[in-house]
Amino acid sequence: PHDTIFYNYKNVAPTPFDINLRKKLGKGATENINIDELDPSTFSLSMFSADELLNSGKSFVNYYGYTYDGKNQSGTVNFNDFWTAKDANGNYTRPIGAFSPNYIAGYLLDKFEVKNILFNIGLRVERYSANTKVLKDPYSLYGTKTISQAGDIAGKNPNGHHPTNLSGDAVVYVDDNNSSSAKVIGYREGNNWYDAAGNAIANPATLKLESGGRDPQPLLSDPKKLKITDTGFNPNLSFTDYNPQVTLQPRIQISFPISEFSKFSAHYDIYVQRPYPSSIGNATAYDYYTLTSNSSSIISNANLRSQKTYDYELGFDQVIGRKAVLKINGFYKERKDMITVTPYLYAYPTTYYTYGNRDFSTTKGLKAYYEMRATNNLSMSIAYTLTFAEGTGSSFNSNNGGSSAQVQPQGLLQSFIEAGLPNLRFVLPLDVDSRHQLVANLDYRYNENEGPVVKGKHIFQNAGVNFIARTRSGEPWTRLVAATGNTILGSIGGNRLPWHFGVDMRINKDFAFTFGKNAKDAPVGVKAKKVQKLSAFIYFQNLLNTREILSVYGYTGRADDNGYLSSSFGRQAIPVQVNPQSYTDLYKISNNSSDPGKLNYARTINFGLEYNF
Repeated sequence: PHDTIFYNYKNVAPTPFDINLRKKLGKGATENINIDELDPSTFSLSMFSADELLNSGKSFVNYYGYTYDGKNQSGTVNFNDFWTAKDANGNYTRPIGAFSPNYIAGYLLDKFEVKNILFNIGLRVERYSANTKVLKDPYSLYGTKTISQAGDIAGKNPNGHHPTNLSGDAVVYVDDNNSSSAKVIGYREGNNWYDAAGNAIANPATLKLESGGRDPQPLLSDPKKLKITDTGFNPNLSFTDYNPQVTLQPRIQISFPISEFSKFSAHYDIYVQRPYPSSIGNATAYDYYTLTSNSSSIISNANLRSQKTYDYELGFDQVIGRKAVLKINGFYKERKDMITVTPYLYAYPTTYYTYGNRDFSTTKGLKAYYEMRATNNLSMSIAYTLTFAEGTGSSFNSNNGGSSAQVQPQGLLQSFIEAGLPNLRFVLPLDVDSRHQLVANLDYRYNENEGPVVKGKHIFQNAGVNFIARTRSGEPWTRLVAATGNTILGSIGGNRLPWHFGVDMRINKDFAFTFGKNAKDAPVGVKAKKVQKLSAFIYFQNLLNTREILSVYGYTGRADDNGYLSSSFGRQAIPVQVNPQSYTDLYKISNNSSDPGKLNYARTINFGLEYNF
């Protein structure tokens, strides 16, 4: 008598999926449907509305350049269509266009000589546009008012007027932008914050003292104060077109002889790199639409600029004897507007993280190169490079503890935020900062009709062996206090990996042959075949099978053990496992296989044929 439970069905407003499913099944609006008894082929994504699948920021789908249900997008999609486009049933379709930046470049070059001085002068012009909409103010999802636009609120400043040291472009901040009697508590110009008196402040959190503990709020330009998810929201108040970036990149190279056997050269270049990878610059309307619910994630930023590199180099070449040359080069590279994770603290209505052009780095050094041309079948070269590479970040995720975690594992950006200094930049050794590099190339080769003779034949003619030996000093890494967590022991990048060393070897032999008659035997009027070349080679990478450590775990300084099992946390976790021994073994296997890039490759042998025609 108690094996069945009866309950009343809950009546809810029909959703687009409910309506479409009932229509397909021929069911009435109040008929019960057992979803579990339906074949999966009954369902399709098109039964849902776009908003159902986007799920208020916890999306079930991800798309751009296609419709939300995976079909090809037809026509041109405007950024604003995300808030206006609807289907025949009045449901928003939320179209998102494909990322389609525009890029145009041209290059002019002139090469001339004046009194034995050779000039090579060029100019490259590039124009880049993300071809989309971007926030007018990255600190606000909604349109804001500046001093010049909000003169009527000057009397709400405790001093009775706006500060005279700020420009009219400074955004006005109040204690409550929903109040008709809001009080001015501060201002912001770009990333620089000021109090109500116009004094610069390093930490905008201090403005909360004037707003009863609330985050500072900008004065909004929309009198209705509609949210981005409200019907009738006007995206033109919040967004504007990307401002195309045009960069001029001069290329200047000069060289002149100092004597018959020596030469001086110099060059100066500027070149840029478009935002890369493109995924970090593909910010869509959906990213902003769900900003509040996804504020803990790092969103893309379509308003990125190209990264610039300024390259300087001086060189001196000296011929030594008849078959050797010595080259000495000094170089300096400065990179600006590098992309990195950027916080917008106290942005309205929520703090969020995105990417911005904030990092910079410098690389400077000296390179010496000696080359000896073939002498008694032997040719060789040796190059030594001394380099210093420093900057505020090694990659676009490094300050957030990303791909450059061996240098900045704790998320340097978060440390600055916690210290109340979100805009502070700190110069550190880059993760490519290998100070000393030495490369030697040795090649021994017999040409045609050279080498040992066996039975009247030069068995090693057109054959040779090549060795390349490399060594470099270790890159920086940061020691951690514990196996878990990111607390630093010592300084960031305060330790160095061991020196790297490796040797590669390549042995090859060329074989020449022809199809048809040789040139001297070809009849008159018959075209002789050209000589064909086939080269057989064997190539050894890491010939000596040396074990190089490319990166290490911060707690142990080892590449094969993160130290967790032997730490206090691991010792507590092991005994409570179902099978402690199995847990230990599997953890070690997982630890060693999860990041194989911490060690170099073992010896590899490649065999091949090269056919030249």
